[in-house]
Amino acid sequence: MKTTWYVAAALLLFAVSCECQCPDRNGKYPVPGQCDAYVECLDGIPYQRTCPDGLLFKDNYRRGYPCGYPQEVNCEGRAATQSPQPSGECPRKFGLFAIGGPNDCGTFMNCAHGKSHIQICPEGLAFNQDTLECDWPDLVPTCDAEAYLGFRCPDNLPESRHASGQCDKYFVCLNGRPRLLRCPSKEAFNPDTWSCEDARNVRNCV
Repeated sequence: MKTTWYVAAALLLFAVSCECQCPDRNGKYPVPGQCDAYVECLDGIPYQRTCPDGLLFKDNYRRGYPCGYPQEVNCEGRAATQSPQPSGECPRKFGLFAIGGPNDCGTFMNCAHGKSHIQICPEGLAFNQDTLECDWPDLVPTCDAEAYLGFRCPDNLPESRHASGQCDKYFVCLNGRPRLLRCPSKEAFNPDTWSCEDARNVRNCV
């Protein structure tokens, strides 16, 4: 269960003519040594362009918007980038940044055009800075899943299910690490059967 977040960025219209070569009359190609710059060839004339601050030119670009988040781009052989242009709380004008600590892993900041927007992952999930997705807390290296979810799996029950204190939610332990799950609509977790059932059949859940 993952939720991927995207942000739209306007194309940078400023272009600089360069002494670059155009492999084809029209297309976009990486600039050697610099990951956030690219050459756009228009009718055989090359122009060097730069991605917005925080975004990088996609090494596998085929069509569409040519710039992406750093986690989506391979910069091998072209590591240089433009200097950061921080704005307000944003370290760069574009990007997704985790802002919560190990005990608060579900909050992150979406920066677009230098403006910050605080976003929260769905309940039970944590923001993964490596993949830019909301993921299971135990799969996020910077997250303390037990502290974040408020539950620790029993040492003698590494693979088990447990009541959460809320009728429609329960904890499942996988390899000794907790995850918070929700029952289907109108169902509740029955700690006697370790399963979700009709809420009318579960004590104190009607």
